[in-house]
Amino acid sequence: MNYNKIIYYCNKYNIKRYTLNGKTFTYNKLKHRINDYINKHKPKHEPFKTLLMSYFNDEINHEDFMYNFINNK
Repeated sequence: MNYNKIIYYCNKYNIKRYTLNGKTFTYNKLKHRINDYINKHKPKHEPFKTLLMSYFNDEINHEDFMYNFINNK
């Protein structure tokens, strides 16, 4: 990720680029701030994906699938 892409993500996600004194954060600090933000707000579809894959691979039956699907919303 280059510096221009980091600036783009800071503007897109409203991440502070400057310290309280008005200095800009270093490249590494900005990169970590963006990675933390993206990982925190990443959609959490993984449990549904594993449930769906286990259903397609015949590891669970239809009733178990529907029960887990309804209760894991």
